[in-house]
Amino acid sequence: AFALGALHALEPGHGKSLASAYLVAGRHTKKDAVVLGLATTLSHTAVVLLLALGSLGLRSLLPAGQLERWVRLLGAGMLVALGAWNAVRAIVRALRVSSRMIEGRMGISGAQLFVMQQLADRPAHSMNELADRTATHQSSVSVVVRRLVDHGYVSRTTADSDRRRVELALTDKGREVLAGAPTTVQVKLLRGARALGAAERKTLAHLLEAWVRAAGIEDAAPPLLGEEAGDNGT
Repeated sequence: AFALGALHALEPGHGKSLASAYLVAGRHTKKDAVVLGLATTLSHTAVVLLLALGSLGLRSLLPAGQLERWVRLLGAGMLVALGAWNAVRAIVRALRVSSRMIEGRMGISGAQLFVMQQLADRPAHSMNELADRTATHQSSVSVVVRRLVDHGYVSRTTADSDRRRVELALTDKGREVLAGAPTTVQVKLLRGARALGAAERKTLAHLLEAWVRAAGIEDAAPPLLGEEAGDNGT
């Protein structure tokens, strides 16, 4: 049984890469490795025992077949939740890494580069049009545009056909900054969303909105991805 358990631990998962990186990065001793291994073993075994005891306790309340179905449903639900959480973590990490790289290399935020790339394709004839193209709220994109105008990367002029509307376009200075710029994570996310079917996008939107409401973190006008609400910008 011990040998089978050891072989099972060598299979994918179980946090081996994370544990190894922790030990190497922190220059820990062999004793630390043994303690970490024992802690992992005990916690792993404790979870298995708790699941087994819980199943035995429920056997007196539910028929065996029904209990098995509920356990499978619970396991599937946990896997779905874990998958969703890992996807969110991957998106947040990609945005953070990309924004830091862009700020260090170009002196602007990831959101500002994203807006500039949208305007490089074609000018926007209104702030609402640009908000639609960046999949965000008008007030959120206007904050980014204002910073770009202040730096001379974007021009903001009144439309000849309608004095109430503004036209947004890249300046020559903005095009120079944009030359050789990497593709932003925001663009990749939009491309990925458009690659989904209409039904998939609708379901994803409903689930994310429900999740945000359940967490109590709704925001009437959240900032553009890669642009913090309280950030003064560069």
